[in-house]
Amino acid sequence: MVASPHSSPKPTVRDVARRAGVSTATVSRALSRPERVSAATRERVETAAREVGYIPNAMARSLRRRQADAVLVLVPDIGNSFFPEIIKGIEEIAFRQRSAVLIGETGEAPEAASLHLEALLAGRVDGILLLDGRVPDFAVDIEPAPIVQVSDYDPRSRFPQVRIDHERAAVMATEHLLALGHRQIAHVAGPLDTAIVHDRIRGWRKALSAAGLDGARAAMAPGSFSIEGGSAAADILLAGRPRPTALFCSSDEMAIGAAKAARQRGLQIPRDLSIVGFDDLQLAAAVDPPLTTLRQPRRELGRRAMAILNRLLDGEPVARQVELLDAELIVRGTSTAPTTIPAPVP
Repeated sequence: MVASPHSSPKPTVRDVARRAGVSTATVSRALSRPERVSAATRERVETAAREVGYIPNAMARSLRRRQADAVLVLVPDIGNSFFPEIIKGIEEIAFRQRSAVLIGETGEAPEAASLHLEALLAGRVDGILLLDGRVPDFAVDIEPAPIVQVSDYDPRSRFPQVRIDHERAAVMATEHLLALGHRQIAHVAGPLDTAIVHDRIRGWRKALSAAGLDGARAAMAPGSFSIEGGSAAADILLAGRPRPTALFCSSDEMAIGAAKAARQRGLQIPRDLSIVGFDDLQLAAAVDPPLTTLRQPRRELGRRAMAILNRLLDGEPVARQVELLDAELIVRGTSTAPTTIPAPVP
């Protein structure tokens, strides 16, 4: 039986890269910004594109304005309670433009984001709001493109960003604990492959150093943005000597996991251990004791990001920009002065 030509999948950038023996990022540059590669590389990529049936100008042609009346929101974990409030903000603005909002999960598979981004190149969606800070290599140099990074970001890309100043927020959290009298402040960090996690680490260390402590040597353990990840990381830190009197956690879920690990060791919060989270999820005020945390204006992040995407889709020139919103320290019941103030580690 002869297969219908319509049943064959369309060639992708990855097919061209394999045929040409180059990276997907090189294919992107050769087809969208040919002046940035050598003549030999450009010819090899164009030849490979013809051989696999990939149209060299497909990227530029597919980035037409508002042809699908839909935008795609990419999140790393659709089950994470951080993202729904951002998506609500996106939908508020998208509704006014009569644009549907589709949601895709990138998860742990590195090729997932590439597959979703190809929906943009194929014209199935008009634009993408990227809540996962990992931009696929082939997409880093696509410019201009109707893509906006929200909350997290990839420092390699030129796409507009809407987020808080994560480093400054971490300084605020650490300074709160320092003002209470804590000197052994450890950090339950998020996954180290994300830019915002490193921003928060820098802020925590910066505040410690400004207080005369050795921020570079302060205790830290990374984990996933989850209750389980926070519990495992906190357990490592609480086993150390001297034991920290306070934990600054990179998310509220991690903070709740840290509190669980502390209770399993017979510690009472905040008498024996103060904890500060990050995000101010709905559950932060519902746990016992209520969680001190940093509030991200999540719905406003979504509104601002969708407004920028609309400008891109209307053909307005939007230079690479970073729009920073303010975080707010919310003091609740998990942070107080330490019962004893240990001397700093020399």
